[in-house]
Amino acid sequence: MILYDAVLIGTGPSRAIDQKRTVDALEEIKRVYGGIEKYKGLWLVAGTLGEQDPETSQRAGIKNRLLEGKVSPEQIVIVEGEDTVDKTRHTITLARERNLRNVGISDYWLHYQRYVLALNYAKKEKIAPDELKFLFINSPTTLWLRRLTIDKVYGIFGIIKEDSRLRKYGFAGSTPDKKVLGSLVDGAKDLTSGD
Repeated sequence: MILYDAVLIGTGPSRAIDQKRTVDALEEIKRVYGGIEKYKGLWLVAGTLGEQDPETSQRAGIKNRLLEGKVSPEQIVIVEGEDTVDKTRHTITLARERNLRNVGISDYWLHYQRYVLALNYAKKEKIAPDELKFLFINSPTTLWLRRLTIDKVYGIFGIIKEDSRLRKYGFAGSTPDKKVLGSLVDGAKDLTSGD
């Protein structure tokens, strides 16, 4: 049986997907622990607030759904993060502060892989503890056609984007303001050049 020190639910491209990820995380905890009230770990609500009103933001929507699911407010922690690498960075900081080892990620498979990619770079740079693990909590989108097409396209492009940025800047230097479009174009030129 997998035991979670924390479960991360990140904001996504829509509120509907946020709610799906939240419900799937709640269901996983019910399945593993036999009830929400038996789980004593943290619920990490990850994402940037940006220009949104805190009361109506995507983060607030996730938090409210957790509260409706009988999660104690003391267990809910807001984790900043503008993108997957940034959310990983803030999760690592929290993991060090709270001695977290197993963090469940409620998301679709290819996005989960982006979190793992970032964590592996952080471990390689000795930023993340070796004991820290991200565990997959399956949260497919509700539309099967979307899973077959859009999620795969975005997921694969996202992995390429994150890997390119991490290769270029490393985990420590890979902040949301670092863009990799230029390096992706340069990489494509290298692949197609005759040299």
